[in-house]
Amino acid sequence: MTGGDHRTRRRERQARRHFTHGLGVNITSMMDMFTLILIFLLYFFDPDSPDPSVMQLASSTLLSPARPALIVSVGPRELRVNGAVVATVSRGALPDTVPRDGRVILPLVQALQTALPSGTDQPLTVACDRATPYTLVADVLQSLHVAGFTQYHLLVQSSDVAVQPG
Repeated sequence: MTGGDHRTRRRERQARRHFTHGLGVNITSMMDMFTLILIFLLYFFDPDSPDPSVMQLASSTLLSPARPALIVSVGPRELRVNGAVVATVSRGALPDTVPRDGRVILPLVQALQTALPSGTDQPLTVACDRATPYTLVADVLQSLHVAGFTQYHLLVQSSDVAVQPG
């Protein structure tokens, strides 16, 4: 047996050994991904979490007087812009007769663009009752965005307080 044959067989064995190692699957990163997905699902898909339609808005206390602003008021019976009725509200939702584009309330967009052109620096306040369903508030906020208002103040009040337009 010559020295060359021995080296050749050794290289063949090493090549076979490395080839079989290459077929193995490293599942460490896959287990990490599954762990992250499991944590995400456990955190965000809690079966005991409340339905968004029954969620209540948080309450807070205003310590300084409010600046004069354009007020969008979401009440139990009406949706108003600076005191002018834009749409009626029935049982926490807008009736089917109110024109909409998906979640956008078209009369609200028109009233906002008429009352205050977008791009101005006058503050906009959204005042709503604490019992107002979150889905209605989300639709109002979506309408504000479509009307060109990206900055606003959200004022949540108890049922016995009325907001006067400024």
